[in-house]
Amino acid sequence: SVWCTVHARFTIVESNCAGRPGVHEKLYWFIMAVETPARTKVLAVLALVCVSSSVGILYRVSQASGRSFEYSTTSAICIAEFIKLCLAMAFHIGDSSHQSEGMSPIVTGVKSARAQLSKSAVGHIWFLAGLYTLNNQLSFYVYTLADPGTIFLFKAASTMIVATIQCLFVGKHFNAEQWKAMILQGLGMVVVQYNPCKGSTRYEPLAYILMSISAVVTALCAVRNEYLVKNYKIGLNVQNAVLYSGGFLMNLYAFLCLPNPNSSK
Repeated sequence: SVWCTVHARFTIVESNCAGRPGVHEKLYWFIMAVETPARTKVLAVLALVCVSSSVGILYRVSQASGRSFEYSTTSAICIAEFIKLCLAMAFHIGDSSHQSEGMSPIVTGVKSARAQLSKSAVGHIWFLAGLYTLNNQLSFYVYTLADPGTIFLFKAASTMIVATIQCLFVGKHFNAEQWKAMILQGLGMVVVQYNPCKGSTRYEPLAYILMSISAVVTALCAVRNEYLVKNYKIGLNVQNAVLYSGGFLMNLYAFLCLPNPNSSK
């Protein structure tokens, strides 16, 4: 199952599929570099799998008994988005491409960002931030219903959904070997979730419905993120800063104004 996941993801990455922002996005774009040797690409994919698996384990470790969370999940995501926002801003300010002699890098960084952004671009990026905000909280809730292994197998299935969306709306094409790898990955998911002794699945139908929705949203985010990166002439650090600022504000609003179904308190 692990090799199928790696192989399927590798074939999609080879066809220029963008990943999630943050660490995941950096790894995907590193893999996508044309001049990158094949060995480095494989190592980067393995690193991505390790990062993704570690996230699932940390989700589970942070849970209390009964699979609930003893902290506000919206506040946790809000803090994470704020940290990523600070990092993206620091990377942009430290970028030498916009710096001028005798001027503060903060001033030139702000001018550079304003020159690249428009209301339309910010709106598109914040729409993506809204999808990520929804998916993050949905993922927290799903962890109260199923184990991390099952959830990540379902998330791996988003590879096929991403490919399908790209074929239908972006005009991408995948060869037979790539489709076989993705189909094999999906069949593996079906096999491990069916219990022949009981004649039923391991979890309630609600868990599988929510995991399917999360996989679809993840796929939409990946395709949307690729479109923004490739079609808007905005630096990656500036785009990430706008994305994380939107995520920070949305999660802050959710923390202050909305009930949190994922917390036991």
